[in-house]
Amino acid sequence: MYRTSTRYLFLLAFIMFFCRFVCGQAMFQKDNYEHKLDSIALCVSFQNESIYNPVRDSKRLLINTGVNFAMSMAKFGMLWVSPERFSCWDKEEIREAGWCKSWKENVKAGPVKDEDSFFMNGIMHPWGGAIYYMSARGSGYRWWESFIYSGLLSTFMWEYGLEAFAEIPSWNDLVITPVVGSLLGEGIFILKRRIVKNDIRILNSRFLGRSALIIMDPVNEITDALGYKTRNKVEVRTSFGPVNGPDYFSSQMALGFNIKVMF
Repeated sequence: MYRTSTRYLFLLAFIMFFCRFVCGQAMFQKDNYEHKLDSIALCVSFQNESIYNPVRDSKRLLINTGVNFAMSMAKFGMLWVSPERFSCWDKEEIREAGWCKSWKENVKAGPVKDEDSFFMNGIMHPWGGAIYYMSARGSGYRWWESFIYSGLLSTFMWEYGLEAFAEIPSWNDLVITPVVGSLLGEGIFILKRRIVKNDIRILNSRFLGRSALIIMDPVNEITDALGYKTRNKVEVRTSFGPVNGPDYFSSQMALGFNIKVMF
């Protein structure tokens, strides 16, 4: 896939060079056009514009799943060492029963409606679902596939996985995490596209742009930092219409053929 994309880019570069050469030879004047257009040009502009449109990449999704598991382990550890009024975990009871017995009993007893704080249920769980969603969306998968992925990870990796060692799975988390998280995740996907298109800048600041991406989509940012970069689809757009004539011919308006390549 990588070799095919590379060859395709080399082919586009050759077309750009050839068309620019032809542009220099094929200019001719047209006198009778009510002076609106000074000439007709076979002009091709080749523009590189940064986009965020990932290709479907199952290997990247596998790496993202591993990063999600590592982050979930870290989150479990942070909750374990945090005060019980924050985690709502009865750590003494868990120690007495043992980890395996606690997990079995909690899985059999669930799901139930938990009484966690709004911060946990209304903010952290949707954000977690959005992170799961973006792990698949950032690997080139469709929105509905990313929604299923978010549901699977939130259910089996967290609710009936790691968190079940400490508390009974809750039906409100099973619903809120993938549903609200996926809606939030699609909004993050659209916003990330705009930030990347703006050269990863917010208010003309790269620091703000990069910080926003890390907060919104930490898994894909970590995967990129590990060296497995996001591979974007190549988009080619063409147009024909009035353009400014090349300086070496005329400063007047001309008819031109434009090609924009984005990747």
